[in-house]
Amino acid sequence: MRYVFLYRNNKDYEIMKKLFYLLIMFTIAGHLSSCSDKDAGGSPSKPTTDSLAEEWYTGGKLGTSFNETSSAYEESTPVVNNNATYLAEFNHGETFFENVFVTGGSSAGATRTGLGPVYVRNSCISCHPNYGHGKRMERYRADDFGNGYLLVVTDSADNYISSLTAMPQTKAVAPYLPPIEESGIHIVWKDYTDEFGNKFSDGETYSLIYPEVTIDRDAFNVPMPSYYKVRLEATIGIYGTGLVDAIPDDSIRAQFTKESAYSTNVKIGKDITEVDGTTHPARFTYGLTRGTLQNGPGANAMWNITNVTRSNRTYNYITAAYATAMSQNKDVQKALGEDE
Repeated sequence: MRYVFLYRNNKDYEIMKKLFYLLIMFTIAGHLSSCSDKDAGGSPSKPTTDSLAEEWYTGGKLGTSFNETSSAYEESTPVVNNNATYLAEFNHGETFFENVFVTGGSSAGATRTGLGPVYVRNSCISCHPNYGHGKRMERYRADDFGNGYLLVVTDSADNYISSLTAMPQTKAVAPYLPPIEESGIHIVWKDYTDEFGNKFSDGETYSLIYPEVTIDRDAFNVPMPSYYKVRLEATIGIYGTGLVDAIPDDSIRAQFTKESAYSTNVKIGKDITEVDGTTHPARFTYGLTRGTLQNGPGANAMWNITNVTRSNRTYNYITAAYATAMSQNKDVQKALGEDE
């Protein structure tokens, strides 16, 4: 799979970039950029009039923010700010997203305990800087802030490699070794020419690039098949999920029924069964595989990324093949005092 990045080579790039971001915010987030100036203190801009047209409030008057600063994607909306209970819950959720997980020490302040024994990242925000999508990177290093890449390692039939987890880990708590050593992961950005010859109809040209990722065989600390292939997944921005979550199930189902009359390929609104056994219409992830926020960041990614256990999930996100490999590794045995 190729994740293509478009770069225009003249002043129109900035115009296109702004239009693109506006489209994303209109469609997904409701974080609308207004045309008013920032005040002298650099705080978020405010509308210059109290009688803005309804079209300015893409998330409704209680769900639209006019913050134009770098914290725009992190900001709570008026409906949250105007309710002490909602605001407390919002702030509590932010601590889970922003705090760094560690292996030991106090769980108060800016850290939480329980990281490992292997993990993908030590915090959510390291993959989603400013609550947005990850940065373009020249290398794969989990400790590089903003590295929003996740590895996908599959066989020739696109099935996950059974000795690795679906989200392969590249970090480990000593003395354990990660399933994949990051030094063996290579990312090379290559030029790409599309069917239009990288040229617009008016003759203007543009550049396209895509990443080619490979992993050395000796970078794996688990058994691997004779053939495997690798691609990257890029993390998405999470802004606007609260607005989507606030839409009643019946409203989404009604829209699904309406659109299904015109297409058999409509996915949003189709009922799916969640991990807790309840049924909700699909509304989250690119593939529309989640109906609630808990069935994703809550029940899945948040705990798999850091490999932290909890009362209703008292097992680690590792494979039997990895556990066996570590139990037979002489260096790990020696460090744990089990080789005497």
